[in-house]
Amino acid sequence: MADDANTESDAPAKKKKLPMTIIVIAAVMLVEAVVLGGLFMAFGAKPDVAEAHELEKDELAAEEELVEIMLIADKFQNSRQGAQAFLYDTSIYVLIKRKNRGTAEEIEAGGGFEARVAENVGRVRGEVVEIFARAEPAHLNEPGHETIRRLILEKCQARFGKDADGEYIVQDVVISDWKRFSADM
Repeated sequence: MADDANTESDAPAKKKKLPMTIIVIAAVMLVEAVVLGGLFMAFGAKPDVAEAHELEKDELAAEEELVEIMLIADKFQNSRQGAQAFLYDTSIYVLIKRKNRGTAEEIEAGGGFEARVAENVGRVRGEVVEIFARAEPAHLNEPGHETIRRLILEKCQARFGKDADGEYIVQDVVISDWKRFSADM
């Protein structure tokens, strides 16, 4: 029984120590939080005010953008596929840099690149007719029309030449509305 009395008297002493340690740790953490918070408030940077700015379009980048110009929309015949002749109803566009299109005043006055296309429409059409007439069936059946596009691009680059920077005015060719019809109807 004497051992039981010693064990009971030690238990209350341990119970008093544990809550006192927790109180001291909590107090130190609270003081630390107050001190650090005060330092951040005193020396911290104030938040910046967000301002909205409209994006300004870079004029040089705008001049380098590619624009589509209608070159020709017509039906072209190819009879190299044996006894059967086919008509290809297509629209062909050229891609040029905006700076090569012409100024707003030139375009309004009927000038610029569109005027050059209009002046050469007969010759351009003749060259495209020749390309279609000479094309092999495999070239006309390519999914992306790569060979036909390349041949038209070469003709356009030769016809319209280079700009002041030494680059070809016609950068690429886009063929749309590629419809094939039998010409025997």
